[in-house]
Amino acid sequence: GLFWRLYRRFVVREMPVGGVDVFACTRQVRDRVVGLKEVNTNLIALLFWLGFRREFVTYERLPRLEGKSAWTFSKKVRYCLDSLFSFTDLPIRFLLYLGGGGVAFAFLLSVLVLIVRFSRGISVPGYTPIVLAIMFFGAVTSLAMGILGQYLWLCLQNSRNRPAYIVASS
Repeated sequence: GLFWRLYRRFVVREMPVGGVDVFACTRQVRDRVVGLKEVNTNLIALLFWLGFRREFVTYERLPRLEGKSAWTFSKKVRYCLDSLFSFTDLPIRFLLYLGGGGVAFAFLLSVLVLIVRFSRGISVPGYTPIVLAIMFFGAVTSLAMGILGQYLWLCLQNSRNRPAYIVASS
């Protein structure tokens, strides 16, 4: 439930509460889905991405009476990560914003550390340059990884060969 709630909030806003278990589709939709050559993706999210008209039939899930689900915890985590990374750059943007905020925070803390150092508040030799270097380079590394991640995300989007648009014929 938590996965579908977060997925609906941040990735596919049209996703119904609780996700989608079963679907039926027309031949036109089937042909479009089969034409997408992606692996390790979320089939339901691909259906939403295609954008064809859809209707939902809600039902109450009953508890399993017999047997054991094949969905192990590790398979669920893998599905979650594949679903997340296939349809959003949210983790990359988070790293980018974290790096940008970290650089700003490191700059402000550096000013504070220098003020304390010059007012004779830090008596340990070498403390100031070590702290400044760790803060600055840690933040710059995070920012650089976010920037590189954005470029990689764009390359991934282009390499998927998803069509720029889909024309539905009547």
